[in-house]
Amino acid sequence: MNKKIKILLLHNAETMALFSTLEREFTSMGYDVFSTPDATTALSRYKRVKHHLVITDINSNATNTKEFYQNVLDTNHNANIVVISYQHSKEDITEALAAGVIDFIKAELDPREIVLRLGKLMLYCGIIPYAPETHINIGRYVLEINKQTLTDTETGTETILTGRECQLLKILRTYSGQIVEREWVLRTFWNNDANYNARSMDVYVSRLRKLLSGDSTIKITSKRGKGYMLTIA
Repeated sequence: MNKKIKILLLHNAETMALFSTLEREFTSMGYDVFSTPDATTALSRYKRVKHHLVITDINSNATNTKEFYQNVLDTNHNANIVVISYQHSKEDITEALAAGVIDFIKAELDPREIVLRLGKLMLYCGIIPYAPETHINIGRYVLEINKQTLTDTETGTETILTGRECQLLKILRTYSGQIVEREWVLRTFWNNDANYNARSMDVYVSRLRKLLSGDSTIKITSKRGKGYMLTIA
């Protein structure tokens, strides 16, 4: 089903880098992504091809991009449109939401957080079915989300994880090869819970390293002052 999902991106110079990241992420998920900096091209494309999600920016120096989402809604009142912009005054946000845009996201957010937000929106809008990932392969180990267990497939040893350990390992695996910032995890997933901070996260990572130590191809490295990176050789 993923290959049939079509996403239309309309960006400007200011958000080109961010939208390029979104394009790569969604393409890697198997979605059909069309990206353009031209509002006329984007509208023409939308009228010819049904897109499940439209993501656009607004720019005070290019009012045609601001008019774009209204034209899309005039074409299809049920269009799923999200605005992502560095320009986000109360007036901009109110105007977009009042017109029928389903969400307005500030472009300053971490790109990974934006991708997660968009994923949730697609679930809420019924664009993608709810099919949670229950088993995640990590080298010779299998992380079972529902059971909160980590199983060594060679020895058969099953270890029960805490909810935080399970969630943290899933995040590290999802973004393997990339730095996962401590602050981002605390803010996005742990809601800045006062009981959990960077130091407690270090404790979780230390335990996860021990649990994964049976596979020499798996490494969780600390990036000083930033966070952690999980790699699998």
